[in-house]
Amino acid sequence: MSTENKQNNEEHESMLNPRNLIALIITAFVILATMLIAHYSLYRAKEPDLSFVGQSLLPLWGTWIGTIIAFYFGRENFEAANRSYRDVIKTLTPEQKIAAIPVKEVMIPLEKIKYIEFKEDTKNEKIIDIIKNPIFKEYHRIAFLTPEKVFRYMIHKSTLALFLIEKTQVAGTGGSQAKVDTNTLTLQDLFQYDNHDSRIPQMLNRGYSFMSVSGCLLDAKNIVDSIPECQDVFVTLNGKETEPVLGLVTNNMILEKAKA
Repeated sequence: MSTENKQNNEEHESMLNPRNLIALIITAFVILATMLIAHYSLYRAKEPDLSFVGQSLLPLWGTWIGTIIAFYFGRENFEAANRSYRDVIKTLTPEQKIAAIPVKEVMIPLEKIKYIEFKEDTKNEKIIDIIKNPIFKEYHRIAFLTPEKVFRYMIHKSTLALFLIEKTQVAGTGGSQAKVDTNTLTLQDLFQYDNHDSRIPQMLNRGYSFMSVSGCLLDAKNIVDSIPECQDVFVTLNGKETEPVLGLVTNNMILEKAKA
């Protein structure tokens, strides 16, 4: 379709806009009513008096013209301002966009975080049971919080699976090590894992951080960028690890908002 045809179609669609049609109908009605009143005043009344027409219709004309001007010019100004706003948003960098987003508006609030309450005997829970826990069926992250909602651990399912694989591989290399039954491995085994060639210890100890609830999403991004292993930022009142968790921001959330 040519540019000229496209413009003609847009003009035609603009004329058929319901607001334009209503304006045209009302305008036609006002003109017709004006003509009828003027005709009556000039030819039907006993004493024709044009002052009646002026006194009756001039205010009507003024009000109507003012309404039309305010409607169309006001609408055009609004649309122009709206277009300008969209153009400005398009020119913003991802960092500028997320700098304007308070973290408390986009974080996952505590009541929506799926977590395991961490107690003294939690370390004895079997890893395979945690992975199969139906609560985390649709989630890749498993948080551990104390009864006071203070953070203890954040473990990704991928980390748990990697641990089971590595334990199996180590056991299969021969030597004096007995074969490992992955069904019996617990969180305590994971926490005590000291294979220096593995990424697991770093993922467990550096895969998370904290920030204040008064911060913005850019603050969360800066934290994630500064720690290569970090994928989760927990939100507390003042950004302290010892404070109760208020919410959670993940690396995926930051990426989605930056692209929006």
